[in-house]
Amino acid sequence: MTISDQIDALQKRAADLKSSFEQSQQETNEQVKAHLSHAKADIAARQSAVKDKAEQATDHTKSQWKSMKADAAAKVQAMHDRVDRKRDEHDAKSVARRKALATRPCSRCTAASQPATQLLISAAG
Repeated sequence: MTISDQIDALQKRAADLKSSFEQSQQETNEQVKAHLSHAKADIAARQSAVKDKAEQATDHTKSQWKSMKADAAAKVQAMHDRVDRKRDEHDAKSVARRKALATRPCSRCTAASQPATQLLISAAG
């Protein structure tokens, strides 16, 4: 943009401001009050719209938060259930191993026909 274009734009803006000023001088008190009340009504409507939008956003955020909490709680519960199941499986395997060891003959003693638990019981008595 050249300097002459900038000067032309500035002159147009100055003329618009002068026209607006002259027009406002000619307005009556009632017209000013009407413009003012119209502006206040417009502001109130916009504030109401913004308030409604904010309430909707708040409700949406609360809903998302509840959903996230419920999802996290479900995942934690699933993890606890998995840990419990794995512990139960491990316990069952341990019991099976102990039973297998208890019924197996003792390799250190001479009485190969006696199970290890019977040897332990007889040694304790």
